[in-house]
Amino acid sequence: MSRLLPWAGAVVVVLAAAFGYAHLRTDTYLGRWFAWRASDVGDMLRFPDLRVAASTEPRALPVLASTAPLTDMSVEASVDGSPRHLPLQELLASTRSAAFVVLAGGAVAGEWYAAGPSPQVRAGPVTSFSVAKSVTALLVAAAFEDGSLSSLDDPVTRYLPALAGTDRGYDQVTLRHLLDMTSGVRFRDHDLPWGDKARVYYEPHLRELVFRLPLTSSPDSGFAYNSYNPVLLGLVLEAATGETVTDYFQRRLWEAVGAAYDATWSVSSSGETLPKMESGLNASPLDFARLGLLLLEDGVVDGQRVLPAQWVEDVTTPDPKRLVEPEAGLHYQQGWWVYAPVGGRQLAVAGRGHLGQYVFVYPELDVVVARFGTSTGGVGSWRAVFDQVACEAALLATRAPACG
Repeated sequence: MSRLLPWAGAVVVVLAAAFGYAHLRTDTYLGRWFAWRASDVGDMLRFPDLRVAASTEPRALPVLASTAPLTDMSVEASVDGSPRHLPLQELLASTRSAAFVVLAGGAVAGEWYAAGPSPQVRAGPVTSFSVAKSVTALLVAAAFEDGSLSSLDDPVTRYLPALAGTDRGYDQVTLRHLLDMTSGVRFRDHDLPWGDKARVYYEPHLRELVFRLPLTSSPDSGFAYNSYNPVLLGLVLEAATGETVTDYFQRRLWEAVGAAYDATWSVSSSGETLPKMESGLNASPLDFARLGLLLLEDGVVDGQRVLPAQWVEDVTTPDPKRLVEPEAGLHYQQGWWVYAPVGGRQLAVAGRGHLGQYVFVYPELDVVVARFGTSTGGVGSWRAVFDQVACEAALLATRAPACG
């Protein structure tokens, strides 16, 4: 035993030294992994970011008249494994929610903020985590509409030829494969330092990293959620448009939807111009909801086509070939989660992010529900809550029952 103690002591000393050094070096991957630990909503203050200015012509959102706030409605929810029946605002307040916004018929049907409804709180920002993947998909669709991208079936090497030097298989990987998470790009899905889940999030040299990734399966061999795919799409957008992603985002989407507030998009390091396409878009909850309206309005804003009609139809129509969870009727297509209307449930198209960030779009009800928070708050299915809220919001907007 005594022979092991010096060795064990040396290990402790080395780990302690590495841990202490890491806290001083948050410009390195391992430094961030040690110092920042598990990701949280405060990361939007830790990463450098790029500003996206509000629209020069913010889109006015009228407020639906109602005898009682939508957040007074009662909902059924499973919280920490127990069924509950309680007012929506009580559920929100008790589940670490930060903001909750509902649009119906293009109008505000309900708003709730943990910090109160002041103008400053409305402006946000809140962070989105993987909702940013769905926004990246909107950008790809916009580039397809304006002709910067010729086809979603283009090989990624048409825009990023250097990838072929990493793995010849990239010649067979298309933009559609990247959007549908069927690319075959290596992704070790765990949070340990040698895993890609942590690496893509904390890596300060993300642009360089993605050019070193091999393929571990052939494209279209199956769905595998992979945060490198949207990063590659960001590089494709740069090459295809000749603009930085944030400049293109501001011009083609933020301005078009009439965003009322400035946003920021985190970058992997100071001086980098490629946003963290897999996460890190920080904006007002209302403006996130405005992005959802694009899917309800067939990709058209004020008579101007922003997204291709065929792309919107594809995203809002469940495709059996892209079913990823049969029991839930859940699909993944074109960067969005699509819930088929099975078991009496409503069709929903969603952007979903870590710790309970959601933008749910209900095409048949003309409703957007957006929730942001510091965790899921123990709610077993936020979708079940959103379904109830969407039906009530549609009733407020149309004065007629929208759900059976």
